[in-house]
Amino acid sequence: MRRTAPKVRLTVENNHAWRAQNQRQQETAIAHFERNVRPLLLGRCVKCHGSKKVEGGLRLDSAAGLRRGGESGPVVDNERPQRSRILVAVRRVSDFKMPPDGKLKPSEIADLEQWIRLGAVWGNADRVTSEIESASTDHWAFQPIRRGQPPSTKDKAWAQSPIDQFVLACMEADGLRPAPRANRRTLLRRVTFDLTGLPPTPDEIHEFLLDESPDAFAKVVDRLLASPHYGERWGRHWLDVARYADSNGLDENMAYASAYHYRDYVIDAFNRDKPFDEFVRAQLAGDLLSEPSQPSGIDDDVWEARLIALAAERTKATGFLALGPKGLREVDGTKMELDIIDDQIATVGKAFLGLTLECSRCHDHKFDPISTEDYYALAGIFKSTRTMQQIIDKRGKGNGIWLEREIALDAPAMVLFRQRDVKYRKELRRLEKQLGTDLTKILRIAAEKRSDAQKGQLSKLVSASPKRAEIVKQWNQLASAAPKKPLTATAMSVQEGQIQNVRVHRRGSHLDLGNEVARRFPEVLTRPHRPSEIGSKQSGRLQMARWLTDPRHPLTSRVIVNRIWQWHFGTGLVDTPDNFGHLGTPPTHPELLDWLASEFMSQGWSIKRLHRMILLSSAYQIISRTTDTPAVADKTRYSFQRRRLDAEEIRDSLLFVAGSLDTTLHGSLLKLKSRQYVSDAKTGKHLVTYDNRRRSVYQPVIRNKVYELFRIFDFPNPSLVSGQRSSTTVPPQLLLMMNSELVVASARSMAKHILEQKLDEKTDTYCIRLAYETAYGRLPDEQEIKLSVEFIDDYRATVKSASPAEKQAKAWQSFCQALILANEFIYLE
Repeated sequence: MRRTAPKVRLTVENNHAWRAQNQRQQETAIAHFERNVRPLLLGRCVKCHGSKKVEGGLRLDSAAGLRRGGESGPVVDNERPQRSRILVAVRRVSDFKMPPDGKLKPSEIADLEQWIRLGAVWGNADRVTSEIESASTDHWAFQPIRRGQPPSTKDKAWAQSPIDQFVLACMEADGLRPAPRANRRTLLRRVTFDLTGLPPTPDEIHEFLLDESPDAFAKVVDRLLASPHYGERWGRHWLDVARYADSNGLDENMAYASAYHYRDYVIDAFNRDKPFDEFVRAQLAGDLLSEPSQPSGIDDDVWEARLIALAAERTKATGFLALGPKGLREVDGTKMELDIIDDQIATVGKAFLGLTLECSRCHDHKFDPISTEDYYALAGIFKSTRTMQQIIDKRGKGNGIWLEREIALDAPAMVLFRQRDVKYRKELRRLEKQLGTDLTKILRIAAEKRSDAQKGQLSKLVSASPKRAEIVKQWNQLASAAPKKPLTATAMSVQEGQIQNVRVHRRGSHLDLGNEVARRFPEVLTRPHRPSEIGSKQSGRLQMARWLTDPRHPLTSRVIVNRIWQWHFGTGLVDTPDNFGHLGTPPTHPELLDWLASEFMSQGWSIKRLHRMILLSSAYQIISRTTDTPAVADKTRYSFQRRRLDAEEIRDSLLFVAGSLDTTLHGSLLKLKSRQYVSDAKTGKHLVTYDNRRRSVYQPVIRNKVYELFRIFDFPNPSLVSGQRSSTTVPPQLLLMMNSELVVASARSMAKHILEQKLDEKTDTYCIRLAYETAYGRLPDEQEIKLSVEFIDDYRATVKSASPAEKQAKAWQSFCQALILANEFIYLE
């Protein structure tokens, strides 16, 4: 038995190894087909050997057609791959030469040879041409929004809003009943974190508990929506979607020192409840939007200041298109530009449409009705948009510089400067006209740069005429009193570039061009309503912005209300918030989704109104889990899902309970200049630090090197659109919390605050209650109080060689740290 057991084990191990190797080979073959062969067949073969035209009885648009072969027999020989008819044809070594419109490149022939050697494995989708032909335009997401009436329900008392009627009707249809309402403490902690990313204070808890009015919770919601912390929390949600970062990443990591202006714009937009349609238009075409008309009764100076501030705001907004990842050392300038355009198309597609448009860069989309022509029609829009100030340097080497435009930071001061500058220049021109061109030229040379000869010439010209001397004196006085321009800054942005269409790039390569495609939008999304034509002197961004925010558009409002729902409940009505296409999950409750989208638009695209409608529903206010109806949360996706706090919420909560959170709004913590490397290549030192007490939304986001605490707690990839964060539970998270100086410092500060309460002759029990309420938003039960007292006493007794005050401080610090390390601190019910 001792001899045979190892042999059996070895045989099993070999079998597993063989299976693993075979699976890897299969995956390699499929990847090769999808990356190299499918686009080749689509671009050069299926127009004659596809569903519309079948030359020689051969179809190369499906696995079945390939296996069947044509009138001359099979085209692939698996036993002797080199003799395969398809290879003989493309090599043009016989009378049968294919394709008829020109020889394939050697690399393309090599791709076919490798494909056949790997067994001519077909890929993930059965048909090559099915990407467009079979991708149904009847897909739910492409249909117009239909607003239905909220359904009637048996239980008339539970529903507080139309949302509840949709919820309850589905519950009743499934034989379920609503879970109980969450208690007041749980509900307050839930909604406070939900809207601000911070826990409630003990004073806020007590105020809510004492308010017995029917609209007590509504008053809490209104207070939180009015808080500046609301914009910081919900602005961060949108920054995930906008793939915000403070560096470019990729080949070399350089600082986006002015990217923070876009972040601050987003925070302000949420705080001001900027209508979402305006929010979209500003990000895509803020520089192209017309100025509003001046209302009556507003002073000209005030109105001009508003226009200057609006121009600055709109410039900041277009940072949405500019702040993506960039390979700045790409030596091929055309490829660099196309990669930037691809990032812009991908971001617009996922953020606003919930579609993976970038999949059509190399070939027609495999699953959605988006063609390569659709892709390059959009590429023309962004090709006509200037994102980069410089692609390559004068030596022809990669050295990209992104575009930054000047903005005024103080609009009223800029108005005053402009008024003074006009008067100053007018007076200066009057004096210079009297002096003449030669003397004016000499005067304009800075005094410190005048040569002796120039000074002598100036003295001679001035002394020749007393009148001229007086004019020169006036000129000098005027020049010394020139108005100073107020403080300005630069913001990452885009602007109109050279207007042009783009030709289809076969297999995504700019070295193999097809037909030119006029700038337009995907055909499948323009059938319900035709957008405005793009003028010959316009990029098309403005038309795109208007088309996306047209109330008849089937996707924009659906996508954003689904995002809002998901950020509130943890799960969207569509579980793939960035993909509403065929590979995405269908809506669990399409009637509710469409009703919300329609109501959202009818309410002026107001996100705060949508918040209020959701938060005041019974669906939001029920408990997150229940023992008697466990299927409610999972099956209906209506109740609040218990969740772990996001990385930013964890850090902010640590500082908040410690009383050390700096709540200053706006600004940059990046102590680097634009285009400065974020790491020192000589020393290997990372030049970005996080040793501050500002809110997490203001911490620098460095591509390729995300802040460790954020990274371990599932901060999203800042190079990609991330509408839904993952939530993992791994040992490094607890290890980080146990050993983090931030946690230790926060526990120390929290304990100090607790002990200050004790100095006011408060008991240990009172202080323990305060600690629990601060950390968890609830009071401890009797058993927890007993254990807490024992813990503090035991810890105090173990501290050696310390004064009573020091023992007290260390014991309470350890107690507070234990509270912070518990799951309850970082989980929300």
